[in-house]
Amino acid sequence: MKSSLFWRLRRLLLPLVVQAVSAAPPNTATLEAALAAQEDVWGLAAMRQPNGASYEFFADLLPPLRYVNAQFRHYPIVLSAPGALQKARLVSNGSAINARAGLARWRDIGIPVSFFVGEAAASFGEITRQLDGPRYERGYLPIVQLDYRSGGAVYREEVFASVDLPDHAVVFARFNLKEGETGIVSARLGAAGPLHSSGNAICDREGLVVVSFDGAWQWNGEQKTLTAQLSPRRDATLAVAGVPLPAGTERGFDYDLEKKKCAAAWETILAGATRVEVPEPIVNAAWKSTVIGSFMLLRDDRMNYSAGNHYDVMYEAESGDAVRALLLWGLLAEGRRMIPPLLDYAKNPGLRIHDAAFKLQLLTHYYWLTRDAQFVREQKPRWSRCVEILTGERDPGTGLVPREAYCGDESASTKRRGARGIRPRRCARRRWPRWKKASVATPSRLLFRSPCSARKNPMTR
Repeated sequence: MKSSLFWRLRRLLLPLVVQAVSAAPPNTATLEAALAAQEDVWGLAAMRQPNGASYEFFADLLPPLRYVNAQFRHYPIVLSAPGALQKARLVSNGSAINARAGLARWRDIGIPVSFFVGEAAASFGEITRQLDGPRYERGYLPIVQLDYRSGGAVYREEVFASVDLPDHAVVFARFNLKEGETGIVSARLGAAGPLHSSGNAICDREGLVVVSFDGAWQWNGEQKTLTAQLSPRRDATLAVAGVPLPAGTERGFDYDLEKKKCAAAWETILAGATRVEVPEPIVNAAWKSTVIGSFMLLRDDRMNYSAGNHYDVMYEAESGDAVRALLLWGLLAEGRRMIPPLLDYAKNPGLRIHDAAFKLQLLTHYYWLTRDAQFVREQKPRWSRCVEILTGERDPGTGLVPREAYCGDESASTKRRGARGIRPRRCARRRWPRWKKASVATPSRLLFRSPCSARKNPMTR
C-alpha cells in the first residue's frame, strides 16, 4: 500500500521537479568565471539538465542588452503602422518617445517627449534594476509595456503606434499605477520653438498638433510640460505625432479603440503567414514578432535594412534575405510586391556584380516557391540587365567575374549566387511558355566554368 502510494506520488511530482530544475539558473559559474574559463561552462551545464538545454536556463544569466551609442543610451524600439513611410522611436526603458540621438548617423523625427515620475521627477526607467520590461503584448504584438518602481509606487507605461495615421507616425501612450495609491507623471516636450495649448492639444507655431492629451493632464507653457496625477482609478493618455497633425485631427481619439485597431492590423498580417505552434511560448512569440518587425522596417514596398538611422535604406543581399524569409513564411503576395524595388536597386556602382547575382537568386527563389511565370515575364526589363552584367563582365580566359572591393563578398561568392540565379532559369524555361527568347543565350555551365562549375561545386546544383 505504502509502496503503491510512493510510486503514484513519484509519477505526479517528478515532471514538476524536472521542470523546475531545468528552468533554474546555474550556480556553477558567474559571468566573470564563464568569461575566464577555457570551455563553455554555461553550455555544458545547460546540457547536463534533465531536459537538456533550454531558453529558461539561459534567460537570466545575462542582463538585457540595452546600450546604443546615441544620447538616449538605451536601444530604440521602432513603432509604426505596417509598411508606413514614417517611423516613431520609443526608447526601450520607457524614458522618451522620439528622443534625439545627437549623432549624424541617426535620423530624428518629430518633437522629443520625455517622461518623468514621482515628486522628484525621476526619469522613467533610469534605474534598470527597478524596471520590468519592455514587453510586447501577448509576447509579439508591438504594444510595448513597461513597469517602473519609483517612490513607493509602480508606474505602468503602455505605448503603440496608430495604424490609421501612418503618414504622421502617431504614437499613443498610457500611464497608470500598477501598485500604490497616488503617483505623478509628467511629459516634457523638447521643442526648440514656441508651443501653445489649444483645447486638448499642444500646437507648434504653425498651429499644427504635436501632442494630444486627455483630461488628466495639465499644461505648463513655460516649462513645456504636461503633468498628471495618477491613482488606481485614474490613468493618463496622450498621443505624440512624429509628423504634426492638422488642427482638429486629434479630436475624438479613443485610446482603447486605437489599441484594438493596432492589434487587429498586425494579427491580420500574421493570419496570412504559415502557422507554427510549438510547446514553447517563447518560440511562438519569436516568429510572430520577427515577421511583424520586418513590416515595421518596410517603407511602402521597400524592405529597408533598419529604421531611424544611417542604415534606413535597402541593401540587396540583406533586404533580399528578409523578403525571401517572408516568402518562406507564406506571405507570397506581400513578398511579391517587394521584389521590383530590389530588382531596380542600384545604390553602389562598385557592387554591380554582387547585386545582380542576388537579384537573380531572389527572383528564381520566388519562382520555385510560386511557379508565377507571369510575374517573371513582367520583370524581364529588370532582370535582363542582371544577366547582361553577369555574362558580359566575365574574364574570357577563366570564366570568372571580377573581384569586387567589398568586405565578405569575394568573387567566388558572387559567382555562386549568379549561378544559383541563372541555372534554375535554364531548368524552368520549359515551364515558362513564350519565354525562350528571354532565356540566357549561353548555358550557365559555360558561364560559370571551373573552378565553380555545377559539377565541382555543390553550391550551384
